[in-house]
Amino acid sequence: MVIEQKFKEGEEPDPTPYLFVSLEMKRQDQSKPYDAKTACWVPDDKESFAQAVITGTKGDLVTVKTAEGDVS
Repeated sequence: MVIEQKFKEGEEPDPTPYLFVSLEMKRQDQSKPYDAKTACWVPDDKESFAQAVITGTKGDLVTVKTAEGDVS
């Protein structure tokens, strides 16, 4: 979503488009499959945290796969 606005010098931009989620974005997020038992967040160098799916466990060790395909 690209929002282009022109402002006069000294005016502050309206933050409203960045604070509210559009109805289209809500529908896209709601249509994604989600399993609360396997979904998790893992630390990521680029994004701080990345969404991942738990693929296996062995004792205290958990194997996860991120959306980019990285396994850790």
